[in-house]
Amino acid sequence: MPRIDPLQLLTCLGVLLAPNGGIRSAQEVRRLAGLMAKFSNRLVSKCIYIQILKCTDTELLGQFMGTGGWTLTHMWLQDGILTKNYPLVQEILELLLLCPVDVDRLKSNSAPKLVKQLSKESHE
Repeated sequence: MPRIDPLQLLTCLGVLLAPNGGIRSAQEVRRLAGLMAKFSNRLVSKCIYIQILKCTDTELLGQFMGTGGWTLTHMWLQDGILTKNYPLVQEILELLLLCPVDVDRLKSNSAPKLVKQLSKESHE
């Protein structure tokens, strides 16, 4: 598989992004969620997508989480924990702190359990 050039990825995504680097509008949420789900297997793309989400307005971030983003970030978190990539895990946890959350979303996967498990591990 060819290497991913971060600048080229950002250039391609540029039409979907606001000047601050977050998702531009509600119309772009679904498109970007689909791209992230399809093309986030590599660490470089995950990191770029996480940074985009961290720059996204709370309302749009909530829409993203409702359109599959919660499941996607859960998979990224699981992957980061399994590979012991704690800088990635930290970035995902910072993103989760910004996300609007409700009870149904918390019950939809085991992300809260993963976070609780991480908090018990004092060495990381």
